[in-house]
Amino acid sequence: MKRIIALPLLLSFCLSGLSGVVMGEDTASSSLFTWKDKEFKLDDLPASLQQAYYDIEMKAKESKEQLLDEALLEQYIQELAQRQHKATEEVRAELLKVKPATEEQIKSLYEETKDRIHTSYDDVKAQIKQYIEQTEIMKKREALIAEQKATGKFSSKLMEPVKPMFHMNVAAFPSKGSSKPVIQLVEFADYRCVYCKQAKDALQQLAKEFADKIQIVSVDYPLLDGNENGVSTLMAQGAYCAQQQGKYWDYNKLAFQQQSSLDNNSPEKIAQQLKLNIKSFTQCMALPESEQFVQHAKDLGKDYAIYATPTFFVNGQKVAIKTNFEDDIRSMVKSQLQTIKNKG
Repeated sequence: MKRIIALPLLLSFCLSGLSGVVMGEDTASSSLFTWKDKEFKLDDLPASLQQAYYDIEMKAKESKEQLLDEALLEQYIQELAQRQHKATEEVRAELLKVKPATEEQIKSLYEETKDRIHTSYDDVKAQIKQYIEQTEIMKKREALIAEQKATGKFSSKLMEPVKPMFHMNVAAFPSKGSSKPVIQLVEFADYRCVYCKQAKDALQQLAKEFADKIQIVSVDYPLLDGNENGVSTLMAQGAYCAQQQGKYWDYNKLAFQQQSSLDNNSPEKIAQQLKLNIKSFTQCMALPESEQFVQHAKDLGKDYAIYATPTFFVNGQKVAIKTNFEDDIRSMVKSQLQTIKNKG
């Protein structure tokens, strides 16, 4: 008897669904609950809960937008069916008709995924065929929705959730850029995080682009160590000790360049490469101050609900990375600059 394996589990693929928590759009000034006759608003909550609440609201908005897209498509199909004097289902079938997946397409996708699924071709052929065809149907649906939105006749009335803004106490952490910034960009990064390394080029470009307006603050946040004091924590302590000798940014640069070979001995190796005073560096690493500084960074990350690195805040607001680091951060920086300009 052939095994039946669900395609999403089998191929680690998933078609977009319409699930999600749907909540009302609250603002920081709206009352969320009362306790012992006291009203609590969003900005009365700890920063981590404010951010988590906003994230839930954004997911809810995305789910609602998907539902509105479905409603728009359904409305279009019904009106088209009336104009053509056809049944709604007939028109829908015509609009979303796709060519059957070919043997070549099915085999190609199987070859790409067989090392992960560990199942024979014959066992999964039908499911792969269905997946390919459903993917093409989804593409057609998205194209039709985009086409109707492009007419200018559709507008969403959903309210944008209010993004929390925090007064972040990061004065103790290394910074560079404008001495009189209007934009403060705070980065939480782990020296072993591959994406943090990728983000460095984006930050360098943004620092040049907004040189007279932006200050970049670096918080070494050893997230990958979990509750242990591993390599990431040691690297962060080393960064603190390099900062004591005025070489934080040089240390930071070398550490990311050598990311693939970082180990427990890397802090001192980098200190030697930078020609730091090794005796002072070693003593610093052994002092409780270096551990306390890194713990301060860990506590700060928990306060602001940071569960992934890199994480960025622009003027106290978390940046949502949807496209890429550079474009998404630039977009938020420009938005903040425009807001400041409007306030005059």
